[in-house]
Amino acid sequence: MINLIPPEAQKSIRREYRMRALSVWSIFIALGLVLSTVLLLPAYVLISGQSDVYATAYNDAENQVEEFKEIEKKITESNQVAKELQALEVAVPISEYIEVVKNSANTGILITSFNTNIGDAKSGDSISIAGEADNRQVLSEYKNSLEETGYFVRVELPLSSLASETDIKFTMQLVITESKKS
Repeated sequence: MINLIPPEAQKSIRREYRMRALSVWSIFIALGLVLSTVLLLPAYVLISGQSDVYATAYNDAENQVEEFKEIEKKITESNQVAKELQALEVAVPISEYIEVVKNSANTGILITSFNTNIGDAKSGDSISIAGEADNRQVLSEYKNSLEETGYFVRVELPLSSLASETDIKFTMQLVITESKKS
């Protein structure tokens, strides 16, 4: 086939053809970009919103963890105070020991002094009582009745206190039972 179009016009036609093809392809690409943007925009908005929600939830959780740590610290302190108060509540008051010593005394026993040694970690908690007894039998019964109360681990009565038969001046050391003092 013979081409009757001059070479200059052929070049011009090819250039116009290339320009039209490039324009069409550019329009298709632009439409594809616009279409993909329109289709991806809802997903972007959804993902962006979800990430904001997750970030807010994460920050709230961090704040709650800090609050829980503070609450846990306060609970630990409160438990410690409660244990201390409980220990104080269970401790037997000195007046109860005085009552036990007084009520255990038979007729023939006169208590002249009462000394406490409470809170001494070295020698332990103890009570010293001094008094007078009519005779050895009354003093021995008094010692036995103090031992039977359960308030004392040991009731120490020196042998020298039992040397006399009558009108005995005595000193006793009463060591307090662990279960009664705590």
